[in-house]
Amino acid sequence: MQNLILRWTLGPVSVNGRKILKESIYRAYKIWGADARYVVCYNGCRPPQLPDYTETYEQSWDEQPIREHDITAMMWKWSPPRLDISAHEIFLDNDVVILNNTPEIEDALCNNKIVIGGGWRRCYGAYDSVVDGEFKTCAGFVILPPNYDIGAKIANYRSKTTHLRFNHPWDEQGLITKILLDDGASVLSANTISNLPISKKMLERFGVHNFKFAKDQAGYHFVGANSSEYHYYLNEYWKFKSSVDHI
Repeated sequence: MQNLILRWTLGPVSVNGRKILKESIYRAYKIWGADARYVVCYNGCRPPQLPDYTETYEQSWDEQPIREHDITAMMWKWSPPRLDISAHEIFLDNDVVILNNTPEIEDALCNNKIVIGGGWRRCYGAYDSVVDGEFKTCAGFVILPPNYDIGAKIANYRSKTTHLRFNHPWDEQGLITKILLDDGASVLSANTISNLPISKKMLERFGVHNFKFAKDQAGYHFVGANSSEYHYYLNEYWKFKSSVDHI
């Protein structure tokens, strides 16, 4: 698809985090091909060796839409808020891997819709009280249409809610969720891009038992891979990968 940017943010992460980033880029290219742009925005580190079709962008604190004490690490995803506001942009955490396109994703790209990933539970931090109770989201995957000025919206809404704490990653997710839902965002089901924590026991706490990887799954989010050298589900994914490569 033309006029599409897929973008990742990379900071000082574990070996797992850098490895899964490369896998994420590779899988995205298999879906959207040479017509899209693939951009790794980085800060506080040097990006690993990446495929020739990948661009890199060194981020600046000055480009963050909110510049308050102690929030820099949370807002790098939105620095800059848009790489090209005339394009569709898909924001992916570096530990998110998309295996297959879906009708929801294709619909968003064809019809200029906003999409945010789904989650197993509410993780909105200080913004929990302002987010509609029925929604469980994960901002590790976001689609924004052309001409959507997310930077201005973040700055504007934060200026109205400075009484709320903003020093935890869940605060950022709550803020983003509130903004996007107010603008009509669609929320993917939790099973579309499954959020997989470090251990089986942690996933079972969310009521998910006997999880299995599947070739027709849209994707996976390996939560915690950036900070840990052990990740049960990431280890299982590498075993599963050989079968995916033969789809």
